[in-house]
Amino acid sequence: PLKLAGGAAKIIERLTSDGDPVKLPAGLTALLRPYQKRGYAWLYKNARLAMGSILADDMGLGKTVQTIALILKLKEEGVIGKNKALVIVPTTLATNWAKEIKKFAPSLKYHIYHGQARELKRKNIDLLITTYGILRNDINDFLDIKWALAAADEAHNIKNPAAAQTQALKKIDA
Repeated sequence: PLKLAGGAAKIIERLTSDGDPVKLPAGLTALLRPYQKRGYAWLYKNARLAMGSILADDMGLGKTVQTIALILKLKEEGVIGKNKALVIVPTTLATNWAKEIKKFAPSLKYHIYHGQARELKRKNIDLLITTYGILRNDINDFLDIKWALAAADEAHNIKNPAAAQTQALKKIDA
């Protein structure tokens, strides 16, 4: 049998155990289905372990609401406060995210960073929503910000490691 040194066994246990059930955030106005609760709990566990996650559910199964629930939970725990959440989306989904936040987590304060007269707000918000193209073009504006969380919607947009938007996203400190 394999023996692990020091705290490695504890880390492996934390990664592989279901652990305690993760309560939904108090401010969430959505009623999650069982598979969405499992997805949310998995996202939460991985976020607390500083690990990335990929939700690969089919379209229309609630990946956005699961991610919003995670952001709201992290806000309620104080993880999102000084450091904000960053959500990167295709241009066509920015207003959809705003609508979903208003509907399912109305206490979350967000700002959409897009358009010609855009202003990178850092105060009085919990999360910033921007697009892949804006992130690529304005990457230097994002680099001096420590983000509590970064989420990439429609992550197939960054599957090409040589693409400028992929390289920009990988520079984000979250």
